[in-house]
Parts: sequence; C-alpha cells; structure tokens
Amino acid sequence: MAVLYFIVRKIKSKEILLFSSEISKEVFMEMSKNLEKILESSDKKEKIIYSPAKIQGDTIEIIDFFKVKNYEQFSKILKNIPGPSISEIMDSSDSLKSDYEMWGYCYVSEIDGKKRLFFKKYKSQSLLKTNCLRMIFSNGHFTSVNKSIFTLDYDVDCFMENGVLYILKKNNFELLFDFHEEIAEISKKGYQIIKNEIKIECDGFEKWCEQGGTVARKLASIYLNKHYEKMKHDKISEIIEMHNLKIKYNFYKKSIAFDSLSKSRIEYWEILKLFDDDYLHSYLTNNLYESENKN
Repeated sequence: MAVLYFIVRKIKSKEILLFSSEISKEVFMEMSKNLEKILESSDKKEKIIYSPAKIQGDTIEIIDFFKVKNYEQFSKILKNIPGPSISEIMDSSDSLKSDYEMWGYCYVSEIDGKKRLFFKKYKSQSLLKTNCLRMIFSNGHFTSVNKSIFTLDYDVDCFMENGVLYILKKNNFELLFDFHEEIAEISKKGYQIIKNEIKIECDGFEKWCEQGGTVARKLASIYLNKHYEKMKHDKISEIIEMHNLKIKYNFYKKSIAFDSLSKSRIEYWEILKLFDDDYLHSYLTNNLYESENKN
C-alpha cells in the first residue's frame, strides 16, 4: 500500500516537520497508475550527478538521498516511522496554523518490497490545476472526491529509489530541500571572482548579480567550474571582437566597459559568459559558438 507524508515547515525557524496520513485504496490505485508512467519516462533519460551550476536540460540529475538538508527528518520515512497525524494541524486553531506553512508532500509507495518516495513542492495554486488527483480528508485519511480541499499532483518534482534521488524539476527540488541558500552563497563567491579579476565600470552590475534564479546559477558555475583560473587577459579583447560582443575590455586598466550608455541584460550576461568560457572557436570549421555545457 502507500502512505502520504506532509512536509510542514515552521515559518520562523524553517524546521521541517513530517505529518502522515493514510490514503484510501482508490487513491493508491490512481496514483500508482500515473507514477508508473513517470518511472518509465525517467528510465529512458541520461543520468548525471547533480550540480547547482548546471542548467536543467533533457537529462536527469541524481544525488544521494543522505546529502539533502534535513535528511535526518526525511530518513524517518525510510524507517517507516509514522509522523503525527495531519489532522493535528488541520483541526488546530488559526493561530497555530499561522506558525506553519505547507512546504511539500511525499507519497510513499511500496510494491513487491521496493520502496519509492515521490516528492512534490507544494503550491497553493495547485488546487486549481486539472492534472491532479482531488481528495478530501475524512475520518483520519484521504479519499478522492469530485470537489477537493487538497490535491496530489501527478507531475512530481523528484523521486527516491534505492537511496538515490532522481531530479525531474530542478528548481522545485532545490526549494523543497533548501538548496537555494547554498546556491546563493556559491553565487556570491562567483561574483567575488569577477570583482577580483576585472573592474566592471557599471554601477548596476552588482545589483543585477544579486537577483538569484538563472543569474545565481551562472555565477555558481563560474565559481565551481573555475575556467577563470586559465583566463588569459591578452585574449579577452580578441574574444570580444571575434564574437561581436557589446562590452569593451581595457587591457591596461583590466576593466570592462559598455558600448552604450544604456546597460542591458545582454551586456551583463556577456560578462558572465566570458568568465564561464562560453565563447568558443572551432579551429576545424572556423565557426564561432556559445557552449552552455562544457563540463
């Protein structure tokens, strides 16, 4: 059969708590049918080791389950340790509910002795989606109904099998397991590298680098891939000219400036791509191209 764990987070301390609930046979059969399709689709894709620097492509990144933050709490699921009933929060006062936030859920399926954990980062707006299993909480467990107070999404973010997490939706996975704080710290180191190597003659660049998202991931890539360690300053102007970039490099001042007075995201991205060695030249074909996945 299967068990449903709700991942609840204390708003102030960010401590993770697990609450459990039984589910009806109807829910179990419906979820099993849809999750089997996810497993079949995942089997066909190439697997690579997780890195915060990688932009998710058509591959599936994997990571050992024990490496995630709050593993000690999540390991209780593997050990079949039931959490308090979710009814403790659902039946609690509004003041108690305000101390917590629904962070995600974990659907645990065990068939033929093989345990799999399917994780989803919870979003309140998912209640409005159609691609989900609609449920209502009644008599201590969840059962499916026509109108719902909660939904289980078929489109999960990651799943665990044999101690390995398979990441299907990277951003949601990182939110669920609090990897974003780590990425933010690494991205700061990436920005510091740029600042130490070259003077950026633009007041807005530092602020732009603080926005997170794909910018933070690119800065993390700069720090982790360390292409800058082999950077040849006498080649920077040549690369800028060959690829017709908007930025300009002053070798003597070791500074980067912009062609125009109105700095755009395109020019900011050119700096990040330059430091991550994205501008390449094929000497065989004499073609110029950008590469996002060199490592």
